[in-house]
Amino acid sequence: MADVLFNTFVYLLIIGIGWTLKKMRIVGPQAADTVMALVMNLTLPCLLINCSAGVAMNAGMLLYLVLGVLVNLVGLAVSFCISGKRTPARMRGVAMLSSSGIDVGNFVLPFIQTFFAGTGVMILCIFNIGNTIMNSGGNYAIASRVAASEERFGVAAVLKKLFSSVAFDAYLLILFMACTGLPWPERFLQITGVIGDANIFLVMIMIGLKLEFSLPKGERSLMCRILLVRFGVAALLTGLTCLLPVPTVAKIVLAAAYFGPPPTIANVFSRKLGYEGSLASQINVICIFTAMAIITGIMLLAV
Repeated sequence: MADVLFNTFVYLLIIGIGWTLKKMRIVGPQAADTVMALVMNLTLPCLLINCSAGVAMNAGMLLYLVLGVLVNLVGLAVSFCISGKRTPARMRGVAMLSSSGIDVGNFVLPFIQTFFAGTGVMILCIFNIGNTIMNSGGNYAIASRVAASEERFGVAAVLKKLFSSVAFDAYLLILFMACTGLPWPERFLQITGVIGDANIFLVMIMIGLKLEFSLPKGERSLMCRILLVRFGVAALLTGLTCLLPVPTVAKIVLAAAYFGPPPTIANVFSRKLGYEGSLASQINVICIFTAMAIITGIMLLAV
């Protein structure tokens, strides 16, 4: 219990350092994008490879990939229904993007890496393949139709987006190595281990650099409904997952993943719909701190 609480305190401390560096203008406005590039293209892929090395894959684990897609589809559907016909079409699309998708690599992984390295990380990797497919274009393709956007995301565009992601390529490589049983070279793992160790620090600094606290009053009602959808769907899927015939570690990992915050790319896609407000970023901020409290509680019950 003490270890869980201490790790959460350290994460909050680093987030606070990042936010302070931004407010004191010690780092420039583009620092968050630079740190994100390092995380997504270097430290995160190395961490994933190192943590999942030596873990075997079986056919039953494909269920986790399906759940990664399902959690997004449920979020989209519930948000579409709850946002209401009176909500402008564009805002319904924005609400659907903010209600679906999970930032697994940058937020949930640090918790799982600390307490469930190995099998837990492998389960999370497989889950995130399905989640990433939806995050990288699937959710936007659906939301853009609701928002009556002129732009359409075809299958080719989604695939291009997926395979241009180093982290997603790393997921596929991990999956291949686990399925074939091929061992990772020891020296290679030593290199990825050193680079991957920097991931948690960089991720929490990045979150701190991106923190903003402002939202127009007219959007607060919609924000509350979006948060209700996110956490309601997460609680529902957690309950259903507990009924599945899967190992206890899988139930813990999936429960933590369901409560993760929305991915940063949701902000990007919201702007592609023509929305210039701060709703998506504010939901992200609230979800980060709420998810940190919930996941800490899950870890306290599990460890």
